[in-house]
Amino acid sequence: MAIDSGEIWRLASANFAHLSWPHLTGNLLLFTAAVALLRAVATPLEIIGVFLLCALGCTLGLYFGSALDWYVGASGALCGLLAWGAMRLPVATG
Repeated sequence: MAIDSGEIWRLASANFAHLSWPHLTGNLLLFTAAVALLRAVATPLEIIGVFLLCALGCTLGLYFGSALDWYVGASGALCGLLAWGAMRLPVATG
């Protein structure tokens, strides 16, 4: 793998490269919706920080735990961000 050859930057760049314009558009729309939903429970800096941590976690998880040779897109990081946000939302009891 290229990462094994010293191209460590690929761990971060995989989340910002996309397969197509529709793929990028979908990820941007979901990120925008996530930010709008999570603004009630987190600051923009927290949201971006969690997104970046989730992005790194996804690529490291795939690198160490999968035989996958390539990965692009931010879907995994976005799912992590939404899961984190869901845990911060207040629980309604009735």
